[in-house]
Amino acid sequence: MEWVTQAEAAAIAGCPISTIDWHSRRPGTLLRTRPRAGSRPTLERASVDTFAEWWADRVRAREERRRRLDERAARLAARRAEAAHRGAAGAKVTAEAPEGVTTAEAAVALGVSRAMVVRRIQLGELTAVRHRERWWIDPSSLEDLVAREAQWVSIGEAARLAGCTRGRVLRAVTDGTLSQRPGTRASIARGDVDALRRLVDDERAAAERRRRAAEAAESARAAGPPDAEHRWYTTEQAAGLLGCSSGWVRLMVAQERLPATRVGARNWIREGHLLQRIGAQAFLEAAAHAEEITPP
Repeated sequence: MEWVTQAEAAAIAGCPISTIDWHSRRPGTLLRTRPRAGSRPTLERASVDTFAEWWADRVRAREERRRRLDERAARLAARRAEAAHRGAAGAKVTAEAPEGVTTAEAAVALGVSRAMVVRRIQLGELTAVRHRERWWIDPSSLEDLVAREAQWVSIGEAARLAGCTRGRVLRAVTDGTLSQRPGTRASIARGDVDALRRLVDDERAAAERRRRAAEAAESARAAGPPDAEHRWYTTEQAAGLLGCSSGWVRLMVAQERLPATRVGARNWIREGHLLQRIGAQAFLEAAAHAEEITPP
């Protein structure tokens, strides 16, 4: 079995090497390959010959299509030239061109493609007449449509006017804040965009208030003791001295069994009050111990 390289296959088929490479990778291709091993040839010569015949047929078909298209274009150009000659000679080919706006001018005014302008004509949204394969649009009809379209904006334009993201606009459409008409590029009611902008401003103001409150709380948590005249202990430090948990200290503070001063989000316990609690706790423990060792 004879094998050839991609370059040799390209020379046999009369096509670029990239074409051979692309067709050799496609499933069900005419080219049969073997696993690469170093620089050995990888394409079977018989399959390359079959591919070369198929490629030659494809090239001939492509050239034939191009030839037919060129002939058709030449015939159309000849007909147009003949019609122009008859018109210049005074022959009445069609009615006189009406006054109006071309589809290209209407496309610029509406901000859409010419195909969309023709679609609007077919839907009856624009009044137009056809003359010599061209549409002529009534200017008043175009002005009315431009005025109606001005009441609608695209999703991107709505996001820009409201000062938010496109995703926020789509969420507003989902929850009913914005009205949307289907099937058009400018689908958001311009009058509703102001309501969305106010809603977005309120959301940002609320987020700013939450941020400031969080900063204030963080600042309060980082604040120091109430004064410098006394020695103060935090809840955790007091729990360590009392030999209990921080939750137990907070419970005693809540039940007013241990005086504390609150600064922001933190309780501060003065040293004197803490010593009193330690002494009372030691007294109770000593009394309990004495009861245990007192003889009956």
